[in-house]
Amino acid sequence: MSIKITIHFKAALTNVVIKDVSSGEKIELLSVAQGDKTDFEPDDYGGEATVDVAGKKSGSPVHGRKNLRHGDTYDFPPDASSVLDEISQFGDLGELARGIEKLLKK
Repeated sequence: MSIKITIHFKAALTNVVIKDVSSGEKIELLSVAQGDKTDFEPDDYGGEATVDVAGKKSGSPVHGRKNLRHGDTYDFPPDASSVLDEISQFGDLGELARGIEKLLKK
């Protein structure tokens, strides 16, 4: 029996692998954007499943393992909490500053 879970990517990542620890089933994604979501159906043992998620954030490896129940969402990576954590993905910081200024004026 399998359960449905959602992985919510809180950062832009490359070379993403989502793996069901019990069965070994996996999804591989070349890249995901910040805010993307992916549904996954790992095997259910005792009401929950264990998933591994790995990828690269700004060239550095990130990894997490989580036990999840049906309908749960895993925010990954768990330490990316704001756009400031992702500032390195913006090539033109002047453009970013102008965008923020426009939002503040509204």
